[in-house]
Amino acid sequence: MGFWWFPLNDEEFKKIQMENEFLYFQIEQYPVKEKKEKEEKYITKDIIAVKYTVDKPDSDEKKETEGIKIGAEKRRIIYEYFQKKAKEKGEEFKKKAFRSGKYMTVGYLEYDYENYKKKIKCLQEILESLRNDEKLLEELQNTENNTR
Repeated sequence: MGFWWFPLNDEEFKKIQMENEFLYFQIEQYPVKEKKEKEEKYITKDIIAVKYTVDKPDSDEKKETEGIKIGAEKRRIIYEYFQKKAKEKGEEFKKKAFRSGKYMTVGYLEYDYENYKKKIKCLQEILESLRNDEKLLEELQNTENNTR
């Protein structure tokens, strides 16, 4: 379960050839393996995830394979952008293991109840800068053509 907010609008998705795709934030709890001395255990971290959702094509296997490649490449480009911009703001933007599919996590920031507003603001500012980064938008647009 999660909550969505601050998505790009339809016009912005069309501009980067992502009209059937969504980029949004979602609050989640994420199990992380932690080692303390010789003991390993899972703890739950509160995260604000940047999610990337694509519509899967009909049952055409070739189109689905191409779509997975394109989606994975776009996800990588968006992750690197968020990671760089978050680092400039003093934040560590992390990523989960990649699993291709309809709902993919680009990456995330950990938060707690004292800093969640700061973390949300950071991600909103990065998404806002993505909207205005012509070079990045062109790279995302070209991914469709270069991956095939």
